[in-house]
Amino acid sequence: MVGLRWGARTDVGRVRAANQDAVLADHPLFAVADGMGGHAAGEVAAATALEALRGVARRPSVADLVDGVRRSNGAVFERSIRDLELRGMGTTLCALALFRTEDGHDRLALANVGDSRAYLFRRGTLRQLTRDHSYVADLVAAGQITEEEALHHPNRNMLTRALGVEPSVEVDHWELVPEVGDRYLLCSDGLFNELSDDELRELLDDDVEPEAVATTLVERANAAGGRDNISVVVVDVVADGEGPGAPEPALGGWLDPDDPNDSHADEDTGPSSTQAVPVVPVPSSPPAPPPATPAAPRRRRFTWRVGLFVGAVVAVLAVATLGLVRYGRDAWFVAIDDDHVAIFRGHPGGFLWFDPTLEQRYPLRLEAVPPAEVQPVLEGRTFSSRSDAVTYVRNLARESAELGLTPTETIPTTTTTTTTTPVPTTPPAAPTAPTSPPPPTTEVLGP
Repeated sequence: MVGLRWGARTDVGRVRAANQDAVLADHPLFAVADGMGGHAAGEVAAATALEALRGVARRPSVADLVDGVRRSNGAVFERSIRDLELRGMGTTLCALALFRTEDGHDRLALANVGDSRAYLFRRGTLRQLTRDHSYVADLVAAGQITEEEALHHPNRNMLTRALGVEPSVEVDHWELVPEVGDRYLLCSDGLFNELSDDELRELLDDDVEPEAVATTLVERANAAGGRDNISVVVVDVVADGEGPGAPEPALGGWLDPDDPNDSHADEDTGPSSTQAVPVVPVPSSPPAPPPATPAAPRRRRFTWRVGLFVGAVVAVLAVATLGLVRYGRDAWFVAIDDDHVAIFRGHPGGFLWFDPTLEQRYPLRLEAVPPAEVQPVLEGRTFSSRSDAVTYVRNLARESAELGLTPTETIPTTTTTTTTTPVPTTPPAAPTAPTSPPPPTTEVLGP
């Protein structure tokens, strides 16, 4: 018979403008999610996944936890296809839960999708329990690169598996036997990309409350650079009667701790469901009026009403079309074009009949992009204005130079947009070759 004590922290870090991580500390269930996607899509994906995960049983078995993660995948995927602004969003999810077997033994269920991790610190030894679902992890497993090379690989943030990207997902899962004195760590890549295993082992070996350990881990990751959002959940296995218990932390991200001293008193409401909104059909033509008399005034009144209706329909269609045009074109994103960082106008992957257009290609090559920003650039980092996109590229170049990654070319201080050949005032005698090749047809690497 064992109990749990825990502490949790999530922090935006020192580089990112928003926190797209989320943590859940709701005894006996604990989880970390690291969202991805443009605008606030990553934040929405992480929060949606954890909200769906809360629907699992109060004492979830391994099978219950896996089913909960799959429901989280479905919730994120369904929301992404309902909302165009959230299209392509996804999230990692690493979850740990305490349960009791039918024969009365305490066990821990662990489930993972993506590259957030779970570690076990036991009797002075630190062991990574989960395997990263990433491109670089696959290269290491295949023996193509070493673990040391993986630490600095430009594509180390490229995931091979995540929640919400497909209608279904494969979930890694384990059943663990807890021992009193064990310390479990759930964290996003913002922690282990900044701190080595030796540093993690040193900090986890500190004999203080898990809340203090979680705070120290976040502080040390920020001190090491804080280039990404940082989320940490530390769970200690204690003798029965010493847990559950943890002070409620003040967090900058999403955390939902219920009363940990009443884990059996909560009413099990089951998984949340989405109720369809009834749709009222719109008639394709106005209701037929009563039979008209041959009188001319009656016919003129009917014609006037039809004309007003048609005019209203045309006006609505015109406004809707203008809105679609504005939405399709009044957007900007930074992606890769011909192995170089470039600014595009439009949405990654296009919107309806509006394909993105190349506005400016920069000398900054993909291999010189800071590692923490490779995945967002490959997916297409979106912005609401061109100036914001230009500022982001300049920040990439500055950070690349600080890391010693920038090639010999420099990023210009001013940018130009793609222009079209002007129409001559008189017909030319013969077509002339353009002074520079026209913008290439772009294939945007979207989510």
